[in-house]
Amino acid sequence: MLFYIVVAGLIGGTIPTIWLILYYFHPNGKSFLFELPAWVETVFVALCPGSLLLLSDPLDNSYSTPVIVVLTNVILYGLIGLLLWVGWYRSRTVLFVLLVVSLIYVYKIYTL
Repeated sequence: MLFYIVVAGLIGGTIPTIWLILYYFHPNGKSFLFELPAWVETVFVALCPGSLLLLSDPLDNSYSTPVIVVLTNVILYGLIGLLLWVGWYRSRTVLFVLLVVSLIYVYKIYTL
């Protein structure tokens, strides 16, 4: 069980960390975000819903906001890893419910 939670949490922490490293250390500065197609941002928000917390710091002068975004995503993905473990080893109904909720989530994100 712990393996599923840790692996899912690592995956969840890697996604916003890569994005934030690109955001803060890209050679073109933050202007590269304006060159990205809109679907890239949609995919990022779908994979990292905690990134909406970055809207609370428009001047980018807080160091705690990116840390909270990464930790939020780690916790969210850890919960998903726990549900996958429960669904795989305990009750297949949890897997079915997780699949249905994921499909509804993807549909809602891509129809914004």
